[in-house]
Amino acid sequence: MVLKPYHYIMRRRMASVATDITSKITLNDGVSMPLFGLGVWRATPGPGGQTEQAVEFALQKGYRMIDTAEMYESVGVSNFGIQHLEGIKSNGLPVPSVNQIELHPWQQKPDIVKYCRDNNIAVMGYAPLVKGQRFDDETLCEIAKRIQMALRYRHRDPSAGVHSVSVGRSTANQRIEMLWSFLMRNFTIFWKNLFNSLVEEGILNNTDPLHLECVRFCFLPIIQLHLNQFEEMWNTHRIRQQGFAEQCYGIPNVMYFQPIIYGKLDQSFALPCGDTVLDDIADQYTEQTLHRGVSHEFRQLVSLVTGLTIEDFDVVQTPDEAKTLYRHLISLMLHTIFA
Repeated sequence: MVLKPYHYIMRRRMASVATDITSKITLNDGVSMPLFGLGVWRATPGPGGQTEQAVEFALQKGYRMIDTAEMYESVGVSNFGIQHLEGIKSNGLPVPSVNQIELHPWQQKPDIVKYCRDNNIAVMGYAPLVKGQRFDDETLCEIAKRIQMALRYRHRDPSAGVHSVSVGRSTANQRIEMLWSFLMRNFTIFWKNLFNSLVEEGILNNTDPLHLECVRFCFLPIIQLHLNQFEEMWNTHRIRQQGFAEQCYGIPNVMYFQPIIYGKLDQSFALPCGDTVLDDIADQYTEQTLHRGVSHEFRQLVSLVTGLTIEDFDVVQTPDEAKTLYRHLISLMLHTIFA
C-alpha cells in the first residue's frame, strides 16, 4: 500500500555495472538515461497523493528518472515480444531505444532479453520485486539474508554480522503484511515524530493532564480521519490469489461481510436476549465515547477561553492546522490559569 510505484532496472549489452543511483547508459539514439528510475503507474495522482509523495522521496534519494507515461525524449515500447520488434523492423520503422517488460527471477525471459541486447535495445525491467508477492520465497530470503550479513560484517554493534538478520515466518498474505508495514512507517512514525516535536518545543508535557486532554482534543479527529482514509484505501484493493499458498482472495470488506461468496461459513449467531438486556449491559459495563476524546469539563474550558463552540473546531482538517490549534489553546489556557 501496496501503494505501489515500482522501481525499474535497466539492462543493456556491454553496459557498465551501476555504481550508484545516478549511473546512466547511452541509448541507441544517443540519449543518456539513468539506470534506475521510479514508475508511478496506478499511484494516486494529485496534491498530497501517492505520486507526489513517492516522487518527492525518490528525488531526495537521488533518482533522476520518473516514468510518468506522459513525456519522453526517446522512443520506447512496452511488453513487446520478438515478433513485435521484428514487425517494426520489417516495416522500416525506427528501432525503439527501450523495451519495457516484467523482469525478475521468476520471469527471466532469456529469448527477448538476448534479442534486445543483440539489436542494441535497452531492456527496462519493471516489477523487479514481483509486486511483493514473493517475499516469502526461501531462496530469495536466503540471498537477502546473506547480503545483509555481508554488508554488516565489519560493524561492531550488537546487531552486526549474523545478528543483523531476524527471520520470521507467516502464513498470511504478504500484501497484508506489506500494507501494515506501510502503515507503521508512514502513519505511526509520522505522529510519533509530530508529538516528539511538541515535546522538544517545550509545549507538551506527557505527565500533565491538561496537555494530554489538549492533545486529544486537537489531534484525535485528524488521526481518525487518516485511519478512515486508510481503511477506504485498503478496501479499494484486491487480495490476489497466490499459487504457493492456500487462502481466500478478493476485496477485503466484501470477504468480511459476505464470507459465503468465498465458500466460508457465517459464524455469527443470534444472542439469547433482547435489546433491553443488551442496553442494560452496555449501561453497566461500558462508557460513552467522549466527544473529541476529552471530558465535558475540558470542552467547557475550551469554549470559555476561545468563545467558540466545539463544532467550530471541525474546520481543522490537517496535522499542521491541528498543531497550530494546539499551540494556541495551550497558550490561552496557561494565560487563563495564571491570570
